[in-house]
Amino acid sequence: MIAATVLNMAGKRLELEMCEGSSILDMKSLIFVEWNLLPAFQMILRGNSETSDTDVVSGDAVYSVVTSVEEGCRELPRLVDNATTEIKVLALKELARFGVGNSHANDRLIDTAECFLGDASSDTRAEAMNTIAALAQVGHQKAIRLLAQPLEGDFDFDSVMMASIKGLAKIGRGDALAIEALQLAATASMESLMEGEISHATIDAARQALTDIRAS
Repeated sequence: MIAATVLNMAGKRLELEMCEGSSILDMKSLIFVEWNLLPAFQMILRGNSETSDTDVVSGDAVYSVVTSVEEGCRELPRLVDNATTEIKVLALKELARFGVGNSHANDRLIDTAECFLGDASSDTRAEAMNTIAALAQVGHQKAIRLLAQPLEGDFDFDSVMMASIKGLAKIGRGDALAIEALQLAATASMESLMEGEISHATIDAARQALTDIRAS
């Protein structure tokens, strides 16, 4: 076993016991357990030098962990269909949190969240909708287009459509595309209801959102 020391940006110290030959990626996993910082958002420094995930941890060095949104934007797309839904939802929540008060960088964060819209899990897709809505300012055209997708053509799962509707209500005030997408859900056919493609609750939410953004 080797003892590894990690410092975070707040000056907190973490002493880790690791097996000989453990990698920096192994260290990131332990940091996640202790400090709840996803590996995708971690940049590990040894002195002033950035490490790579495959580097072997040395017991005679002090490491620093830095929260890096840039690193997260590079790493998160690899999680799509390759990580558990729980991890992906957590990653998207973190992405939204990092975007608060940082509107200049949010276009890149929205691009990263977009990668999850094709995920196999409806929970992940719904959280991606929530993240995009949280990151976007009113009238953001790309975000509105992304949020409208679950309501166009074949309806997505109810949870995804609900997240879409809430997002459009937040950022789509007076926008023609947002209004058009909400109208599709608000005026869904009885056939769509009977076949379970959309619920009464979703239709009602779309109607309310439609009223809200038209009145703004």
